[in-house]
Amino acid sequence: MQSINNTQVSFPSPVTCIHHEFVYQVMKHPQKLAVELDEQYLTYAELLHYAQVIGIMAIEMIGGVYCPLSPRDPQHRLQALIQQTQSRLVLVHDLTKTKFNHNIISSNIGSILAVNNVERNIDIGQLSNIRVALNDIAYIIFTSGSTGIPKAVQ
Repeated sequence: MQSINNTQVSFPSPVTCIHHEFVYQVMKHPQKLAVELDEQYLTYAELLHYAQVIGIMAIEMIGGVYCPLSPRDPQHRLQALIQQTQSRLVLVHDLTKTKFNHNIISSNIGSILAVNNVERNIDIGQLSNIRVALNDIAYIIFTSGSTGIPKAVQ
């Protein structure tokens, strides 16, 4: 029984995030089987695609605006982008939360993802309380701008 259940796998790095390992597998084996459930299959590349779409869709469904920020950007640029978009909340990770000053409300996605209380019976009625209009902004991305000042594209 113990030999059957021996599923321990060594990873190349002693301290790493699960999503980093996932992206590594996507790059190394994009066409390998990643998920199988009830005779449905997804490769690593397909799973990455769906994960990105689901993340953006979740933001849209709660009436939010998706605006990707790069932790590689300098802190002053991130602050300027947050001010320009009038963001009320920034989703951060333990490794990136220091990039944002303390007057910005942030939520650590690590603690959000750690919650293991998944509701199996979805109450569709709860979705009707969220009001999103056709003209609401869904996505903002910044270009470098011809003046060197980041320009928002909606």
